[in-house]
Order: sequence, then structure tokens, then C-alpha cells
Amino acid sequence: MICILLAAGSVYFILQRYRLNNPPYSPEVNAVLFQAGSNRGQLEKVLEYYSRNSADSLKLRAAEFLIENMPGKYSLEYDVPFEDVMAVYMRWDDHENWQEVDRIFGVGEQRVKEDVKYITADYLIDNIELSFKVWNEQPWGKNVPFDVFCEAILPYRVANEPLENWREKILESFSKLNKSFKEQSGITAVDACIKVNTQLPRLKLMNRMPDMNYSMIMTTTRGMCDEMSALAVFSMRALGIPVTQEFTPKWPHRNTGHTWNSVYDSAGRRFSFMGTEANPGVLHLGSRMPKSKVYRVTYAIQNNIDIDKVDIPPSFSNQCMKDVTEEYIKVFVGSHCRKGKSVASDFLPIRERNVVDSLHERRRCCS
Repeated sequence: MICILLAAGSVYFILQRYRLNNPPYSPEVNAVLFQAGSNRGQLEKVLEYYSRNSADSLKLRAAEFLIENMPGKYSLEYDVPFEDVMAVYMRWDDHENWQEVDRIFGVGEQRVKEDVKYITADYLIDNIELSFKVWNEQPWGKNVPFDVFCEAILPYRVANEPLENWREKILESFSKLNKSFKEQSGITAVDACIKVNTQLPRLKLMNRMPDMNYSMIMTTTRGMCDEMSALAVFSMRALGIPVTQEFTPKWPHRNTGHTWNSVYDSAGRRFSFMGTEANPGVLHLGSRMPKSKVYRVTYAIQNNIDIDKVDIPPSFSNQCMKDVTEEYIKVFVGSHCRKGKSVASDFLPIRERNVVDSLHERRRCCS
């Protein structure tokens, strides 16, 4: 009996040592598993769940994509009911001493909940299952490649909002519209985007809002362009419509920026629109205003800067952003002619394309 126990122990030790020396996942995924600490088991449970059946190989790739790009994702949450939080936010601009309002309601400070340390296996699995379900069921889904799916449908969060089961809520809330999509074999993602955007509530413009999930935005119907575009992302991704957020950090002529959306169509083009406000094909602030730079919010970490060695402005410390300026503006490097004069510029727009509204281009030429 002792010999059997010793042999079993030796086999276990050998297997564990082999597993450590030959991890079953990529170096990127293993780095995140190590970073997860005590929550490692939850992430491994997701990977193991999709490793059992070869038919789930694509879902396993999706799970690996979510996990390896999870570092830096987190929720900002208060320890008090949301109605108390909003009672404070809604009075800040109208009160001379907002700290006193904060004290009376006892809202306190936001706390950070890192996804790698708190997210559960059940939440990730539910997210993956519902994402694949709408991707496979919607008529336009066959024209959405896997890489676009990963960025424009699959992600379980939009910003730093408290996590919730937003996909289930939206599928139930838009069940009638969702059913109509499946009955129209020729409907495109852009067509569906227009139908959903038309049904979203218009938000009352209001600054200084906390990061809100779908339910919070729908409850308050308050916010600015960030909240408007976020509501569109939540609603459309839940229904299998590939939508992203685009933004310009600063307008060329003022010290503010703007956020809007884009939808991926069946022909591989992107059409911009303003969530809750302007449909694809309609001019909006993001498509008609001159822009110096445009970025797309991504789930994947772009690794285009080294934040440990370079002093980077806060606006660019987020590595989940991709430069898509050339999708909106024709840019050249060098010396150019503008109104008969030679102008040296790193980024001189000479042609602006209205990606959203269309199939035609408006040309700006030197004269």
C-alpha cells in the first residue's frame, strides 16, 4: 500500500513538473494566469471548459483573446447604492460645495476591481456563449470575420463600468426587434444598426458622470458623447451588430475631444454614426468636423508604446486604442501646397472621407 501511495505521489509530482515546464497555453495567457493570483482558477476553468471538445476550438481562441488582453481592464465601483451615487453627481454642478453633498450622501471614493482578480468563469463563459449565438444566428454574421468579431462583438465590457449581465437584458428587451432580424435574410449590419439606434433613448447632456453599465445609462438617460456611444455599443453588440467606439482626443481648434461609433458592414467597410443621435448615412459631429487624429477603442492591447520608459500624456496612456486617422482623413508627410503656399506638416489633411455616410467622397484640393 505504501509503495502504491509513493508511486502515485511520484506520478503526480512528475505531471505537475511537466505542466510547469510545458504550460498548455500561450506565454501571454500564462502571464495573465500568474497575474490573476487567487483568481487563477476562475480563468483556467474557462480555458478548460472550451478545451474539452474540438468543436469549441474557435470559442477557445475567443477565451484566450479575452484573457490575454484582460490586464488593465477594471471596474470603478462605489460601495453605496447607485441612486445615492447619481444623487451626488446630478447636484455637483449646481452646488458651491460638492464635497459637502458627497459627505451627506456618504458616497466615498470609488474602488478599483481588476478583472483578472475578480471576474468569474461563469461570467466569461456566458459572455462567450451569447456572443457566438448572435454571431451565428444573425443574417449578416457570416460576413463578419473572426478578428472583427473579437473586437466588435465579443468584449464583455466597454469602459470601466461595473460588470453586469447586459447581454441577457438587451436580448430580452429587444426580443421583438431581434426576431425580426432573423426573418430578413437580406438585412445587413448597417440596416440593423439603424433600427436599433432609432430605438435608443436620447440622453440629456450632463457632464461628470461615473462609468456606467447598460442598466445605469438606461436608468439615468444622462451623459455626454462617451455615454451615448457606450449605450450604442452595449445594445448593438448584444444583438450581434459589430460596433466600436471612435474618438478624437482634441479638436484642432479647441481643447476638447469627441467620441462616436462605427459599424462594420458586410463588404468590410466601416460607417460612422453617433449612438442614440445620428444613424449611419447622416452627418454628425464626428464625421463633419475637421480632425487631426482619430483613434478606435480596442479590447486588444496594442503594445504600440512603452509606458514604463516614456513620459506619456494621460490621454495616451491607454494602450487599447488604435490610430485609424487614415480611415477619416487622407494624410501625407512632407511639404504640401495649401492656398498657393508651401506648408510643412507631419499630418496635413487634404481629403476628408465621410466614412459613415458614404459611398462618395468629398474632396478638398489645394488651389
